[in-house]
Amino acid sequence: AEKAKRRLGQGGVLLPRRYHPVEIKHQSTVRFEEFDFSYYNRTSFAGLENGLPNDYCNALLQMLYFTPAIRDCILAHKPEPDVEFCLTCELYFLFRMLAASGSTPCQAANLLLALRQVQEAAALGLLDGVGVPAGVALPETGGLR
Repeated sequence: AEKAKRRLGQGGVLLPRRYHPVEIKHQSTVRFEEFDFSYYNRTSFAGLENGLPNDYCNALLQMLYFTPAIRDCILAHKPEPDVEFCLTCELYFLFRMLAASGSTPCQAANLLLALRQVQEAAALGLLDGVGVPAGVALPETGGLR
């Protein structure tokens, strides 16, 4: 308590304990897929697994999921089995997984695979590990992506 008062007196920020960084004690013999994340996630919210290229998208995907109007619109979508690489369908499946998984992490691999098929995303350089397709002109961005 005294340490917290000193930090506040020095202009610091006092965060509730649940927001403090957590050091995960990972055993080298346990594979990532077998690791029990529920021990560290005591909420009812699922996270998205890291470890894939383009995982920077995870924060945006979670923001979309937790925006009620967007989530409701995506979950009202009827997936079409004949359409391959439909971004809305993949968002629908990911949102369903996030809703059903409790605190178990989900993977956005299928959505990211579908996003890699969008030529505009590749042309803008939005995806790691994807080159610009031949014949696609890059738009002028002023050096920023």
